[in-house]
Amino acid sequence: MKQPTPDMVEALKTFAARYGRTWRTDLVCRWMNGRDDYEPEGPTLRAIRNNLGPVWLDSYCLIGVDRLTFAAVHRELATLEIVIRKRDSAGEFRVNYRGGDEATASYTPDLEDALGTGRAMAAERDRRQA
Repeated sequence: MKQPTPDMVEALKTFAARYGRTWRTDLVCRWMNGRDDYEPEGPTLRAIRNNLGPVWLDSYCLIGVDRLTFAAVHRELATLEIVIRKRDSAGEFRVNYRGGDEATASYTPDLEDALGTGRAMAAERDRRQA
């Protein structure tokens, strides 16, 4: 598993809303000392730790919670083997598979949309390979 399920995303959003801007650090600390079980969404948070891990959490952009930056989106998509490039001349972002050609590329002017497109591309590739 390289991406969270919708339930996992909701659990992260709920946890992030409760703990504010330090939510990642708070969650990793709870994972390390076993205190994640005491959270209302504890079993789902534990499943995130077991299936995706703290390194994944560090690179994951939580839309609606985190301030999206190109560097953060680039880092997350790189873990999914998706490449994002900013086309300065057009003010667009180009999202594609690593080693992909123009036929598989997607263009968007919105960074959040680029992140969503990259995640969808990775999920589709993973479904085809399964």
